[in-house]
Amino acid sequence: MRVKINKQTVLPGIRYKSMDVMDKKYSSATVLAGYLIDGSGSDAKKNICIKIENGKFSKIRDIESRDYKNQNLIDLTDYTIFPALIDCHVHLFMSGTDNQEIRKQQLTADFSHIKNVIKKHIKQHMQNGVMAIRD
Repeated sequence: MRVKINKQTVLPGIRYKSMDVMDKKYSSATVLAGYLIDGSGSDAKKNICIKIENGKFSKIRDIESRDYKNQNLIDLTDYTIFPALIDCHVHLFMSGTDNQEIRKQQLTADFSHIKNVIKKHIKQHMQNGVMAIRD
């Protein structure tokens, strides 16, 4: 399987630095990254190959020509990979609006509605690379 990533492509389950790969088809793969920011504070690394085995990073090195022949290739050479983000201040249910009618609706909502809104917002955070939040 070869995957060329474009702006419409979604990779279910790929989770940043720990590469907690939930989708079995990506549990062993070769990821080619245009840039890698590893979170250590060092400069971004260019043209990096990330080997994934059993859902974990097994090797990070420069791209070699042989990497393009890998059967389980995920081509992110047009993208930058970086560790998951943390949002230290969110409101998973309250919107922060100053519209008093909306505020009243939010304050009087029943639990099932609140739960669905929170679930939706957590999913949106995860889809955008935020893996930890503080409400």
